[in-house]
Amino acid sequence: MPDGSTAVVQGDGVYQAENVDHPGIPTEASNAGFTGRGYLAGWNAVGTAATVHVNVAAAGTHTLTLRYAAAAGTATQTVSVGGGAPVRVTFPATASWSTWATVTVPVQLATGSNAVAITTTTSSGNYLNLDRVAVSL
Repeated sequence: MPDGSTAVVQGDGVYQAENVDHPGIPTEASNAGFTGRGYLAGWNAVGTAATVHVNVAAAGTHTLTLRYAAAAGTATQTVSVGGGAPVRVTFPATASWSTWATVTVPVQLATGSNAVAITTTTSSGNYLNLDRVAVSL
């Protein structure tokens, strides 16, 4: 670091989905109301994952808030931290692809960087658009 600090830089806790690791998941910017430059779109292929590298200054229970649209119907994913046990998350259907909603997931995070994987593990047949992930600091 230029200033010699080795402290964890946690930023504002908001991670735009289009900026995370997302192999095999396309991005779009065509439906109104998204934040950032776009969102992960048309996501329902089993085995695909978006990995968010979140930074926190204090270990403990934190809340992830996932902003999404699911106009094709309720979708399901799992969330896991650092390869740990996955937790099933239900994304209730939204009225349109331009109607954004949020779901929250409590997670245990360690001080510093944590790899949070949001993964399609079973096919619901319904697409999910993911706009952003926010972590409570």
